[in-house]
Amino acid sequence: MIRRPSSPAVLERYAKGFRVYIHCTKGHHGGIVVESRINGGGWELYGHFTRGSVYDDRPLAVPHTPESRDYRLCWWGKDEPHGDWSAVVTVLVGD
Repeated sequence: MIRRPSSPAVLERYAKGFRVYIHCTKGHHGGIVVESRINGGGWELYGHFTRGSVYDDRPLAVPHTPESRDYRLCWWGKDEPHGDWSAVVTVLVGD
């Protein structure tokens, strides 16, 4: 599900600050579901996506304080997740 040739998730700068760009492909499935957790907290639904790649441009939980964000993905189809979760990818986010 996650493309392996390059890093599956990278931090990039854009007009409003920083965002995480998650490289993925949905293959022949209806889409993907992404969960995330911040600083080792509990997993939370980030969203369901029908296109290939995902951007996370949420603000920092505590302004100007770097945080660790973990992501995992699985296939989405017929209104439910299916298949195994991907490996967890961690990105350090901060300004």
